[in-house]
Amino acid sequence: CPRPKRGFFYSGAYKEHKKKRKEKKREHSDDGSNFDDEIPLKRDLTRRKRNSFVKKGPEQNNSRDAMEPTNVTAYLAARVESEKPNVAEAGQYDHTEALFAGSLKGHMLDIMLVGKDDVPVKAARFILACYSSVMEEIFFKGRTCACYQNSYDAAGARLGVNFCNEVVLAAAVHHCFSGELPADFSTTSPSEQVARNLAQLDHFAYVFKFSALGQVTYRALRKLINGREVLACAIFDELSYREGAGAVDSIKRYALDSMREMPMDTLLAGGGQWM
Repeated sequence: CPRPKRGFFYSGAYKEHKKKRKEKKREHSDDGSNFDDEIPLKRDLTRRKRNSFVKKGPEQNNSRDAMEPTNVTAYLAARVESEKPNVAEAGQYDHTEALFAGSLKGHMLDIMLVGKDDVPVKAARFILACYSSVMEEIFFKGRTCACYQNSYDAAGARLGVNFCNEVVLAAAVHHCFSGELPADFSTTSPSEQVARNLAQLDHFAYVFKFSALGQVTYRALRKLINGREVLACAIFDELSYREGAGAVDSIKRYALDSMREMPMDTLLAGGGQWM
């Protein structure tokens, strides 16, 4: 609102405007309690940008004493923020890498998983129990798993898993420590051995309730079947020879459906030799 010329009476509208301006100026005083939200408080503020928060005094010179802050709180906050060191550039600490490095230290591992080939695989009970509620029951609550009659020897720190080989158990431990599968479980080169190992690993996750591992193996097995349909026969056979066709989990059902819908590409394409 423009100021009226000298000698004129102030109108009611101007008086109201002046009153509101004083109240707003009082709210944004330099007591340190309030600051203007419209002023951006971010890094890399230039000197010109910081000086925009101040106005020159009556001397109209460039001395620091002649600068009068229009908003002291915002000015100081912006200056401190701009001079703060950028710690994000130093990089974040990789906890997964440190955890995986611990899996290579034998003195930190307190349990041995033994498969059907009687080759022990060392692991940490605490790490396994964090991923599996069943192993938490076995290791720390002294209970037996109702879904699987395991052979756990607490005194000897030994857990027998009679449906997996050493490679599969090592892959399960590797996933718990690193969050990913080993390179030899890659689906880029599908083969019968990779399919059977992944099927065993999926069954291991299914029995002991490793939900994260189960999701990884399920997606990998579906990718194998979609890339080479005949491997559905090897996967179904690996998951059926122990319990028969009665026990059906998700990937076993997917393999069975693939054989029913594409018999020419599965059973009649050479998959029958694996059944």
